[in-house]
Amino acid sequence: MNSIFSEIFRISSLNKFEFKKINDREISFLNDQQINQIRIFGTVINVTTIISEKETMETMNKIYNRIIIDDGSGSISLKSWIDQPINDQISPINNNLLLTLNKLKNGDVIEALGYLRIYNDEIYLSITNIAIHNDLEWEINRRLDLLKKDLEEKNLNSKPKLRIINIGKTNETTAIELQNNQITKETIGDEILRMMKPKNNLFSIEDFKNKFSYTNEEIKQAILYLRTESLIFERKPGKYQKI
Repeated sequence: MNSIFSEIFRISSLNKFEFKKINDREISFLNDQQINQIRIFGTVINVTTIISEKETMETMNKIYNRIIIDDGSGSISLKSWIDQPINDQISPINNNLLLTLNKLKNGDVIEALGYLRIYNDEIYLSITNIAIHNDLEWEINRRLDLLKKDLEEKNLNSKPKLRIINIGKTNETTAIELQNNQITKETIGDEILRMMKPKNNLFSIEDFKNKFSYTNEEIKQAILYLRTESLIFERKPGKYQKI
């Protein structure tokens, strides 16, 4: 099996991974292929840092960091555990990571490299490196990379599934019907995006229903479309924020 190193993934795709213990090491697999470190990126929505003094070594602190990011398709925790001597003689690699972690704040767009792990049914990334990219051009290019990857996977793995609309005709959805469905999602999505200014405000499906005359299902489909396109993310359960 060939290993993939540092391939970029959507957060929503990480639930496809399987985890196996080999020689007391937890290894992640995708489609029976071993995955080493992976790359993800997203917007920081929560930062937690805990510094605790180790009981067995008075000269050592353990620094625990947990960052939650969202890329529009889902959210994930990034975690690190760094042992830092009181005299601050920390390794250059860990020191660079720690310096970057200390700068993080909500709203930052970051890229993370690390090992995918699972604990108590929660999938998280044990990070080895992190970079802040508050650069719109960089973010657009990464989203284009993911979109290209999505299209390649769709072309390789499946044919489009067509919904039967006109019973009694052919078991096909016409190109016009498919196009109209896409236009409906995009049209409602554009209206939702205009409503979500300024982007720091949170909105629920009820807010959209009170504003527009669309059905509950139409609004849900538009929200799903906006999340897939990484234009909004679910900041809290049932509460959405513009990216």
